[in-house]
Amino acid sequence: MFDSEKIKIRYYSGDPAALRPLWDTIFADPKCFADYYFDNVCAENEIVVAEDVSENGRIIGMVHLNPYNLSIYGECERSYYIVGVAVEEGYRRQGIMRAMLLYALEDMRNKGLRMTFLMPERKEYYRGLGFYEVEKQLKLEFDMSDNLSVGYGADEIKKYVQYVDLGTLGNSDLEKLAEKINIFLGKYYDIFALRNCRYMKRMILEQQCQRGGVLLVYEAPKPDMTCASNGYSEIKILGLLAYSKDKECLYVDRLEVLGEDKISGFRLICVALELAHMHKLSRVSAVVHEKLYTGELRALLQDRFNYIKLSEKPGHGYMALALDGGVYGNAFFDESV
Repeated sequence: MFDSEKIKIRYYSGDPAALRPLWDTIFADPKCFADYYFDNVCAENEIVVAEDVSENGRIIGMVHLNPYNLSIYGECERSYYIVGVAVEEGYRRQGIMRAMLLYALEDMRNKGLRMTFLMPERKEYYRGLGFYEVEKQLKLEFDMSDNLSVGYGADEIKKYVQYVDLGTLGNSDLEKLAEKINIFLGKYYDIFALRNCRYMKRMILEQQCQRGGVLLVYEAPKPDMTCASNGYSEIKILGLLAYSKDKECLYVDRLEVLGEDKISGFRLICVALELAHMHKLSRVSAVVHEKLYTGELRALLQDRFNYIKLSEKPGHGYMALALDGGVYGNAFFDESV
């Protein structure tokens, strides 16, 4: 156990940029993402830190609390997405991380918050603090290195779907789209993050900083439909596909199925595969909600793309803590920091 006279836990009130060296030391994030985070997000966070008083208050640990508005059973509730949980290597296994988290959780309870959530690196650790799994994820790995000349989703896209880069839309269209997504999520989930224009723009920036973007995928409209003029209010949305890429792989960081038919998830994956083909990338790594990856979708992928090597493994998923002692069920969480 750490010496409470030596290590002090408190809220941070200084320049967030001063925490960047600790972040870069502990996390393996690309520089472009860390730049985005500290330039666009960090200043709005609450940050709990641990400081070593014996070393002039040097900060050796931190917990970042990203503010979110959640819809919880139809009510807008303030919440925090917990990220950036870190302790300098020489100070680990002394209970400092636990003390920072308990400090933050107690303050959330005092503020009357009902729920907080995170994406765990070690689920067993957070279970010890009362967190429980609310959403499981899978990571699908598509290896197309033996078939780079094949257009994987072109036929499916041309016949059935269209997509638009959200980065090309104005604020009015993004706000209308956010409202449409909120209505859909409210029909199927008890808990989800409320969208608005600001939320959408932050998601776009997060992907753009990693050589990617966010696509709105929708059912191919009739020839006389002009989607942009009506703020995409009349189209049938299939989902959102947020991606990033490096020299070999297209990473689907968020694949949000918002269509009501069972084929929507399949068509979103077709878009991802075709996007990789367009950029001459040999792999696609897609994070999907476990509920989405049904036997039917698995069979569709294996039948349509039997020449692609497909493997699957568990993803991180999400865990939540009911701060008010309640029991919360059907949730749809996402990662937009």
